[in-house]
Amino acid sequence: NKGQGVRDLSLNGDTLASADLSVMAGHLVDGLTIVDSAYAAVPYSLAWFVRDDGVLLSLTYHRAHEVWAWARHTTDGLFESVACVPESDEDATYVVVKRTVNGSSVRYVERFATRRVGDVREGVFVDSSLSFDGRNTGATTMTASGASYAAGATVTVTASTSTFVSGDVGDWIVLDPDGTTPIRLQVTAYTSGTVVSAEVLTPVPVAYRATATTNWAWARNSFSGADHLEGETVTVLADGFSVGTKTVASGAFSLTTPAVIIHAGLAVEPEIETLDLAVPNAELRSRVKAVSKVGFEAVAVRGIWVGEDADHLVEAQIRPISGAFSGPPGTTSGLVEAFVKSSWNTGGRAVLRVVDPLPCSLSTFIRTVEVGGA
Repeated sequence: NKGQGVRDLSLNGDTLASADLSVMAGHLVDGLTIVDSAYAAVPYSLAWFVRDDGVLLSLTYHRAHEVWAWARHTTDGLFESVACVPESDEDATYVVVKRTVNGSSVRYVERFATRRVGDVREGVFVDSSLSFDGRNTGATTMTASGASYAAGATVTVTASTSTFVSGDVGDWIVLDPDGTTPIRLQVTAYTSGTVVSAEVLTPVPVAYRATATTNWAWARNSFSGADHLEGETVTVLADGFSVGTKTVASGAFSLTTPAVIIHAGLAVEPEIETLDLAVPNAELRSRVKAVSKVGFEAVAVRGIWVGEDADHLVEAQIRPISGAFSGPPGTTSGLVEAFVKSSWNTGGRAVLRVVDPLPCSLSTFIRTVEVGGA
């Protein structure tokens, strides 16, 4: 198609057949040229295409089921090339992106993070990201000892190997970081590489009193290494909670509250917009419509905004209630419905947007529409 469309090829006996996969998505390629492409078979059967204007297209393609669907991807910059490489149990997608950072034009090779996310804290839903995971993966143990283990008490924390530095004061040592109620101890004084004093923020249960454990993590509030985003405003997910934006200065940024797992990068706000309402055997085109409710079958979802258009969105109330010191809310599955305020219009469209860097996997998106006029 001279770089202006996508076709597939199949062999049935001695017959070679070809279907135009872009025929229903001509607006994505009309007047533009596809300059690079790649295919990631596992896990989602995605073909990627780079347009000459720096936009990246994806095609979900399942020939056996006669299913294909297009999506458009933009970033703070221009996509220039794409490649897919088999890695472990899935095909990783790499892109070359041209960005303007701190007033200079740069090119980065960036890898798309996996979308197989079991722990909401580990999902990376920002571009050109920096991640920190403070969970202990070695043999070093921590032992919290004291006369009292209630909130507000001071305990002595002893490491089995030289671990501490004076700069750790203010940070948290977190015992059982993957548990429902992580045990947070804020370092208040540095004694040596193996000994610090800490204030108990979360009462220490019996199982962790004066007991050495490898089940611990650092929770930090200052992060460096983001030189590639110098001067940029980054969106941050900390321990599964969206904590807003920060500005990178000298390759670093800080959080108000320490976190064990953080992801920071350029904001991405995925959006779905339905087409105008069309019902077989009913002439609705000229009649006014209003969307009163939207629903979606959630596979794994947190934090969705819905409305009649991009300028009138409300948050769908789907987040589980969480206590101040409990773990992050998990994702929601099943049917979720949200009422929306809609004006009368001829399209009857609905929009869904993910504002925060949180998971969103849907299998169905539906709308309830009121029809007026004769």
